[in-house]
Amino acid sequence: MKKRRSVWLYLALAAVLVFSLMAFVACTEPAHMHEYADGYCIMCGEKDPDYATSDEYFEFTYLTAKDSYSITAKNVVNLPSKIVLPSKHEGKPVTSLGENAFYYCSDLESIDIPSSVTYIDDHAFEYCSGLTSIEIPASVTYIGAYAFRYCSSLTDINVQEGNKQYKSIDGNLYSYDEKTLIQYAIGKKDKVFVIPSSVTTIGYYAFYSSNLTGVEIPSSVTSIGGYAFQECCALTSVEIPNSVTTICMAAFYNCIALKEVTFEEDSKLSSIQKEAFYGCTGLTGFNFNGTMAKWQAVTKGTNWNKDVPDGYKVYCQDGTLDRYNNQVA
Repeated sequence: MKKRRSVWLYLALAAVLVFSLMAFVACTEPAHMHEYADGYCIMCGEKDPDYATSDEYFEFTYLTAKDSYSITAKNVVNLPSKIVLPSKHEGKPVTSLGENAFYYCSDLESIDIPSSVTYIDDHAFEYCSGLTSIEIPASVTYIGAYAFRYCSSLTDINVQEGNKQYKSIDGNLYSYDEKTLIQYAIGKKDKVFVIPSSVTTIGYYAFYSSNLTGVEIPSSVTSIGGYAFQECCALTSVEIPNSVTTICMAAFYNCIALKEVTFEEDSKLSSIQKEAFYGCTGLTGFNFNGTMAKWQAVTKGTNWNKDVPDGYKVYCQDGTLDRYNNQVA
């Protein structure tokens, strides 16, 4: 009798050990073996370390005027690489990504923005160097300045159908009427970009820090926005069509590889704003296909040519000018 009891006891203990071992293995196996769904392992319930869905990762600011919330990241260091933003907080909609919402979240690879969001504030994704693509909901009516600056891996900015403020073409961001190029996705590997002929304005910061060596600007463009090509350190030359009337502040600031700027004949250029070519240390000259008097009549802002080599020339149809607008032999 005692022997039977001992056998049954050993069997029971063995069963407990087997089940304990199975449970231990299931919950301690390498992370790549887990099967995640909605942020959790369907086998053991462990949270996906690369997936954020809960409030622990976000801070919410109540917007009294809108009776809604703005959202920002709590800690950029601990933020997972994949984020699904909540559409509600405490029963009220999340309508805004706050200023600097995901600033310097360099590990961020993907983010799902809910359709409740209408406003993406300034610097929202600045320095998100790991972000490769982003989808803008149809609900968004405002995207702030520097929103995608230094997103060096960003190759696709997609706008959902139905958005009446913005549009995406080939992964770049435009105004809905396609007249303003708002943001070129600077992570693209292309060396030369041809701006569509529908564009009349190159927006502020549009190509900021891109790796392009050349940009073809169509004759539809009348204005090159401030900082548009700032720190485009691979850009070697640019041709300004005669339709352009204004080159805005710091448009080509620190384009250190830029050697030559050519203005088409019959140029309508009236203003080069301050610091437009500041720091273009490789610039050798401007080819202005007009008279010296016409170039001299163009309004030029403070420091528009600061730190451009002293020896550069402006080559006009009837003569050559130095950096001080004096005619040279």
